[in-house]
Amino acid sequence: MQVLTPADLKSDKKVILYGTTQCPYCTKAKDLLKSLNIEFEYRGTDVSDQFKQERKALKQIQIIKLFL
Repeated sequence: MQVLTPADLKSDKKVILYGTTQCPYCTKAKDLLKSLNIEFEYRGTDVSDQFKQERKALKQIQIIKLFL
């Protein structure tokens, strides 16, 4: 499996948040970004196989991952 770095991620937003719908910390992170009026792209790893593979390729164990 290819290892990715945050620079390899394609997004028109400066912030990418990987998370799941069941994760309370992911929800808190989304709420925080919204309250600070920070535009972000949310990538749900429990609803998209592509996003799940990206998270694995980034070699991340935790579910929530925030790239700025």
